[in-house]
Amino acid sequence: MFFLIQGCYPKYTFRLPSYIVGFILFFFLGYQITCMVGAMAIKGSTDEINFSIKSKLPDYWTGTHREITPGESQELMNYVTKEYPLVGLYLGNADFQGYDATQIANAMTDKIDEYMNWYILRRVGWSILFIVIGVFIVIKTMTTASSLSKRRNSSSGSRIRRKDDF
Repeated sequence: MFFLIQGCYPKYTFRLPSYIVGFILFFFLGYQITCMVGAMAIKGSTDEINFSIKSKLPDYWTGTHREITPGESQELMNYVTKEYPLVGLYLGNADFQGYDATQIANAMTDKIDEYMNWYILRRVGWSILFIVIGVFIVIKTMTTASSLSKRRNSSSGSRIRRKDDF
């Protein structure tokens, strides 16, 4: 980011606040990217989660068209979060009332996939917002190279001499 800003504003130099903003932005973006990678890992394992849910269903549920109760769907979600702890960090409660045993595994993994898509989109949005705010603050904290040299000259005690000075 600093290289792009420096390329757009070649006559400006960074000051200490610019570097502090960059340091803070590094941690904010690092957190957002870590969350996105976790969500992508969950999305990548939805087929495995689907198979795991189907294998967990009791024999008396399979092949029946009896609706799953909220308690039973939460029991399945607890099983998924126990088998896949990363899922538990992103999802908590499950209410898949209205689905039967033949649909529940696909319904759960579809909802997990849908939620992870929305979660990743939010992380991308926050990252873009942080970058825009960071770039704005860094540009506002930059100074021109000429004003920096003037400040250095005036603080060192030197002054500009005029013709009529003796």
